[in-house]
Amino acid sequence: MRKTSLSASQRADLIGTLKARFERNTRQHPGLGWIKMVSRLETNEDKLGSLYQMEQTGGEPDVVTLEPKSSDYLFVDCSEESPKGRFYIVNCKAWVSLTSSLPDGSRRRKKSGD
Repeated sequence: MRKTSLSASQRADLIGTLKARFERNTRQHPGLGWIKMVSRLETNEDKLGSLYQMEQTGGEPDVVTLEPKSSDYLFVDCSEESPKGRFYIVNCKAWVSLTSSLPDGSRRRKKSGD
């Protein structure tokens, strides 16, 4: 994936979109706070660029969990339908339910640092 350098306006728009989605979907990320999450996100240009690209291609990225071992916030595309050109669909409610009970050695836990 190519790196995206965001302008101040693009950053502000993206953060506003993510905040609105975060507040609208609180059941997808119980126990997570917006202020703590966004302050970490704002210091990571690569993650902001990836989230921006997801938005630009019709995705709806939202944070779903905080990995306890790595303290990484995990974002997934929570759009109702897979955006054009993508080959998968994520049902966020089912995903959160499924992955919350995965053992520590699972693929999801191993990939959390990516």
